[in-house]
Parts: sequence; structure tokens; C-alpha cells
Amino acid sequence: MMNKIIIKPHSTLIIGLSGGPDSVYLLHQLVALRTEKNLTLIAAHLDHEWRKESGNDAQFCKELCENLQVTCIIKKASDLDFLPKNTGSQEDTGRQLRRYFFEKIREEFNADAITLAHHQDDQLETFFIRIMRGASLEGLCGIKETSNFYIRPLLDTSKKEIIEYVDAHNLCYVTDASNASDNYLRNRIRNKALPALQECDARFTSKCLKIIEHLQEINTFVDEHTKAIYTALTFTKTEDGIQRLDWKKLVALNLYLQKRILQTWLIKHNVQFSPSNSFLEEMLRFISSKKGGSHQLGTSWKIVKKQSHIWIVQQ
Repeated sequence: MMNKIIIKPHSTLIIGLSGGPDSVYLLHQLVALRTEKNLTLIAAHLDHEWRKESGNDAQFCKELCENLQVTCIIKKASDLDFLPKNTGSQEDTGRQLRRYFFEKIREEFNADAITLAHHQDDQLETFFIRIMRGASLEGLCGIKETSNFYIRPLLDTSKKEIIEYVDAHNLCYVTDASNASDNYLRNRIRNKALPALQECDARFTSKCLKIIEHLQEINTFVDEHTKAIYTALTFTKTEDGIQRLDWKKLVALNLYLQKRILQTWLIKHNVQFSPSNSFLEEMLRFISSKKGGSHQLGTSWKIVKKQSHIWIVQQ
């Protein structure tokens, strides 16, 4: 069932509503909590316009919300003032569009959180997708229950539980035929890889989820350790107010810690970057060299290095 603890009383929540069984289940669970926790619910449906029947999905969401007395915001992707980055993945394009849409609505209504219907099966699929893409420790930790304004109260709920609930309560939902297509990596993992692994050992799902939990615990420890060392390596020069990092002490650390500290440093300066291993190694080559000067980070930022200190400058 849904984790009610992360649903804070007196909250205004944006709900990502596709019309599928997962988001319909989430919406009904939140409606059931609405009076008890004094919640303001706003459903958000984005029509990606990728399927001929997508307009029917939007109409379904509109009527569902009217019946439940929930405000519903519906937009077409072509109406958004946003151009997603082309990563070659339609799934990623859709994710970028939805995030932009949800976050604009959150700002408009000054909402406390954006609530998404990711569940236990999504967690498993994401774990294996990231293994196949060579993810870092942080990536292998999977989907977070809370992240910035996003909350995911269904991560301990299986797809089987969701379907059983909506069927038992005769809840209508729409079906996206593309979920059965093997053109998408997630679907191949969902429809082929995971059933095969579950057939090999009935304990697979519970054991794999336990591994993800262990990785999350390790990552939390490493993250706390990284932040403590980062604090020890940085200082702010009073004359100019710029935060500097002691690069000589940095490069004396374990290589993995060096990379984690660099990521922390860039995030704290709001630098837009792709956290690939090659990008971080390129930074470290510059930082650990004997030469001073500067190193470009994309088009808007650069690292400046002088004596034993480095700092970031926005151009």
C-alpha cells in the first residue's frame, strides 16, 4: 500500500496523472486521504501527442478528476515553451517534458510537492537499466522516495498489488499499447529479463530489492563522508567572497572520493554538467597538473587554478 508518512498534512500536491493503472491508483489513494490530511490535490496530465488515441487519454483524465472533484490541468507537449535535449531516447524526452510541465504547475500553485506513481517494479526495471548503462553507485541506488520537490509514495507497492486493487474496486484506467512494445529497453527488461530471473529463483525480487536498499545505505554513508571532507577542503576568501577548494589536498585523497567531491562542488555552484566518468577524469587531469590557468566547463563556466587553490567562475 501507499506510504502515507511522506504525505505531509495541509499540503498542496501536484499528481502526475497519465490515466494508467498506477497513477489512477495513486490518485484514488490520495483522494481517500484528502480530508484526513487536509490535502489540496491538483492532477497534471501531459498529452505527448505520440499516439493517435492520446487525446482520449486526456479526456479520460478530465472526466476522472471531475468525478473525484480534483482540479485537473491538461496540456499538449506542443503547447509547452520548452525544447528538450535530444538524447536519442524517446523515454528520456518524455521525462524531460513531464518534469518541465509538472514544475511549472508546482510554481503556479505554489505546491509543496509533485507526487509520482513510480512503484516497486519500476524500481527493479530502473536498477537493471542503469546496470546496462554502466551507472555509478549513486545511479544504482535507483529511484528515490523523496528528491527535491518530488515524492514517490508507491515505491514499496508492487504492480501486482496495484492491479489487484483497481480491479477489486472496479476502477477504470487507460492502457498504453506502447508499454508492450519491445522497441523500448525498459519494456524488454520488464517483459523478458525480469520474468526470466524470477523463474530462475522465486526469491529474486525480494533479494534484488534488498541489494538496492544496501546500496542506498552505502551511498548515504559515502555522501555524508564526502560532504564532511568537502567542507574541510573549502574556504571563502573574504576579499571577493569566492569559495575556493584546496586542490593539493583533494588529489591526495582516494580517487573515488575525488570524483564525488568534484560532483558536490559543481552541484553547489549550480553548474550544468553530465556526470560521466570521462568528464570528471578530464577535470582531475587539469587540477592535478603542475600548470595553473583555467579549464572550460561547457559554455558558461570555467575552473580557475592558482597556486594551491581552484575556484569556479561563471562567464
